[in-house]
Amino acid sequence: MVMSLRSKWAAGKARGGRISESIRNRRATRPPAHFQRNPPGRGRLAVFPRCSLDPYESRYGRFARALKNSQLTCGDTTIICETVHLMTAIIPTNYQKGTVHRMTNTQNTVCLNDNSRVKPGHRRVDKLELSSLIGKWKNTNPATGGIAEIHVGQVKDALEIRVLGAHSPDLFDWGVRPAAAYAYEVTGVIVAGFELTYEFDDQQALVTAIHNRGVLVIHTYHKFKDDDLRTNYICKEFFHQ
Repeated sequence: MVMSLRSKWAAGKARGGRISESIRNRRATRPPAHFQRNPPGRGRLAVFPRCSLDPYESRYGRFARALKNSQLTCGDTTIICETVHLMTAIIPTNYQKGTVHRMTNTQNTVCLNDNSRVKPGHRRVDKLELSSLIGKWKNTNPATGGIAEIHVGQVKDALEIRVLGAHSPDLFDWGVRPAAAYAYEVTGVIVAGFELTYEFDDQQALVTAIHNRGVLVIHTYHKFKDDDLRTNYICKEFFHQ
């Protein structure tokens, strides 16, 4: 039979037992240091204000998550460590000295990295040398399900691209589009690659190319419009002349 604490207390008292003064007088008994509300040698426990906690929006997410899991209760005081938004306000010293350059929409020159800097005495060329890309490029994989051929032409000082997709049993002509040409460096002379975008009714196809030792490496980014059946995807293929 299970007896309540009160009934056990009454039964013990009837047999002449008693509860010690130290137990009945809780204020006279000092609990061990690790159970005290304010342990000796430490500052008083602070009560942090409650706020929303989203560790995935903070670079201190792991630290904040540990704080949240360490909720302590001492009597009528609840210590809840949820201070993520305050932690995000801590900025390293080197960022407070104006070393960060912010992007703007002005025409001022912004060097995103050292490769974007123009060396003294250098400047961009009037036109790129495009001859290394001109011609018909065929996919190195005859059984491709992506792009089968790319025709690169030159109109004045610009590139013009025609893409033919693999579409059994024939090829699907994407059409002819102008392309933006890129060099290998900021003041380069020889064309390194190009990029252009095709707009179709159901999708958008961004085609990028880079020329590397006689091989044209093509990345095609397919982005579908209002389509809940197909996922946007990237296709990487290799072409030769």
